[in-house]
This record gives sequence, structure tokens and C-alpha cells, in this order.
Amino acid sequence: MANAEYAEMIEMPVSTCEMVAVPEKKRSALKDKLLIRRVNKNAEKELKQKSPQKADENVPKNTLTSETEIVEIAPSEKKEKAKKQTSKPAKTAVSNAVDDDAKAISIAAAKEKTDEKARKFRFNVVGAEVAAIFVLAVAIILTNVFWEDSGINTMIKSVFGTGEAAAVLDTRKAEEFTVFAPASGEILTLDNGVMTFSEKAAVYPPENGKVASVEIKDGKYTLTIAHTDVFKTVISGADAAYVSVGDSVYKNVPAAYAKAGTTVAMYNGGDIVTDYILDNDNVIWQS
Repeated sequence: MANAEYAEMIEMPVSTCEMVAVPEKKRSALKDKLLIRRVNKNAEKELKQKSPQKADENVPKNTLTSETEIVEIAPSEKKEKAKKQTSKPAKTAVSNAVDDDAKAISIAAAKEKTDEKARKFRFNVVGAEVAAIFVLAVAIILTNVFWEDSGINTMIKSVFGTGEAAAVLDTRKAEEFTVFAPASGEILTLDNGVMTFSEKAAVYPPENGKVASVEIKDGKYTLTIAHTDVFKTVISGADAAYVSVGDSVYKNVPAAYAKAGTTVAMYNGGDIVTDYILDNDNVIWQS
């Protein structure tokens, strides 16, 4: 830069400016600082002598006016300082982020562990309940089989009404039914309430009922059919029996097979029923 241009910039005579030219390549950061300091000191003195107020107004904005401000930081030092200033917050932010992640992971792990314990506890409770129900069911079954009058059976029967209902006797007598002859009246004879077969034929129950007993003696069958608790029919001397004890029988289905001499009699309790006559296949009551 020419002396005239520099003097015009700082508004002072050319003769008062002192310029020191140093080869740029040989300068060091310290020499640059010293040169800037010396030039600024001289410029500051000249401006103060001329007019302090005007000097302040006319000093270029890029010119430093104090000793502390004159010292510039070398580019390498600026980069190092900026790096230190920016690295600390960055390291702090990273550290905080890592800590936050670690805390979040720890909290999630603790929650998962707690949930797992809760699930295990629930499963254990459910398993215990199922086991208790199974044991109770087995106990009920065993007591039903081996101890019918046990306390638990009595309680269950009283609560759920599983006890046997009070037996109600069916006291209807033979005369209260419309009964039929055990075979065609043409092959039957009636004598004092006893009907006797004169030839072989199927034997029909006079009324629906259930087989109470089946006995065999000398090749002959005796069947007792219960119609009510007091009314029953006894078939004696049959050649064959078509039913077994506990079977239900019906008056339109044969229960046995008779030969000549097979007898059929109806009873009310222990008394033979005699007050009827035969009209072909029908029984006619006389009372």
C-alpha cells in the first residue's frame, strides 16, 4: 500500500506514518502481533494529538484501539480454542444421551422383570386353583363310590338337591287298569283267578310293567312282572323267557313262551285277583 493511501485513510500527513515492511513468508505470529501493536500505538498517538473526538470517529472499524484488543489470535489457535469450546458441549451432550439411554434401559428391564414376576405369580395362582378343583373332584367321586353317607355328599345333596326324592308308592290295584288276557281266550281256562294255557302260545303281559324276577326250575321259567307297588303278574311253567330282570315289558309284546299247563295269575299285594271274567282277549272286571 502506498504511503499516501495509508495517510489518507487515517487522515494524517504521510510524513508521520511509519511503515515496517516484513516479508510475509518470514513473519511469525508473534512478529505480526508486535507490528500491529506498534502501528496502532503510533496511530493512536497521532489521533489523540490531533483531536481525540475526531480520532475516535475516523478510526477504521477494523482497527483495534486498545492494547488488550490488539493481540489477535492466530488461526491455528482460534481453531484449537473453538474445537475445545465445541467439543466440551458435544461430549457433555453425548454423555447425557448415553446416561439417559442407560437409565431408560434400566427402567425398562426392571419393569419387564416386575411384569414377568407378576405373570408367574398369576400362573402359580391359577395352577393352584386348578389343582385344588381337581383334588376336590376326585375326593367327591371317591366318597360317592365308597362312602355314600359322608358329610360332603350330604352337603352337596342338600345344596344341589341331588339327594334321592322321597319314595312315592304306586298303590294302584289291578282293578284300576284296563288289562288284557295273556293269550286268546279260546286257549285259556279260568279257575278262581288262575288262567291256564291248553296249548303252546306266546304269553303277553296283561299290563305294562318291569320284570322283578326270573326263576328257572326243572327247565321251567317263572316270571314276576311288577305293574305297581301292589299290582303284579306271575307267569309259571313257561318253556322260555324273553326278558331279564329289570327289563321293561309291554302288553303288546310277548314276555315268554307257554306250553300246555302254563299258568298266569294277577295279584294285589299277596292276594290273588279273582273278580273278573274272560271275554276272548279281554278281562272284564266284576266289581
